Amino acid sequence: MLVMNNLRRALCCILLCFISLQIEAQFTLAAGPELSFPLMYNDEVGSYHHALGAFGIHATVNYTSPNISFFPSLLVSSAAERLPVLKVGGTAVNIKFLQSNIILYANLKKDLDKRQLSYGFGIGAAYFNGNKLVLSGDRNNISSVSSNSANIKVWAPTFNVKCEYIMPMSDERPLDIGFGFNLQYIHFFDNNIIYNVHIVDNQYNYASYAANFKGNVFLPCFYLNVYYRFGRSND
Repeated sequence: MLVMNNLRRALCCILLCFISLQIEAQFTLAAGPELSFPLMYNDEVGSYHHALGAFGIHATVNYTSPNISFFPSLLVSSAAERLPVLKVGGTAVNIKFLQSNIILYANLKKDLDKRQLSYGFGIGAAYFNGNKLVLSGDRNNISSVSSNSANIKVWAPTFNVKCEYIMPMSDERPLDIGFGFNLQYIHFFDNNIIYNVHIVDNQYNYASYAANFKGNVFLPCFYLNVYYRFGRSND
């Protein structure tokens, strides 16, 4: 009987703690622009990694509590970018992509008065969809480039680390602004799918090449967040 009473007391304490955390917990919704610089590494492109800036947008949901320094967050983002898939002499063949991400982060935070520094890591999936070919590098002798492949649609795992500095925008409204940096790593598995690339030079000489979309991508990204706080106040 004594054991059962102690068990009931323990369960009641756990339930009260959980309810207290839920009352104090807070959702924050953030959205903003980002600028990334994708770098492709594989044998097909050699040393031509290509770091043209890519603009995108994202939205983030955070679930925080004043009692703990750890909090999870979910990010959904999309960016228009291009990645090299083939290098012929001094000419690189790139594909324009629309990249979409869904990433779950585990974050730690450090409160600095009314400001905050957060950092963490995330895992998720990236989806690439594109079929438009563009040239870069030495294009003087190239007349046209084309492909008879269908849209390139690729899913790939993604791993991320990030750091963000957050400060209040207004004392009257639950608005914050954040400045952050995220480093994303994406690995494309060798799926044995060959994409045909056709190049015609200025002398109307025709050549066909086979490319396989594979390798490793690093995307350093700078971003801006505008936060709206739901629930408790930061005061």
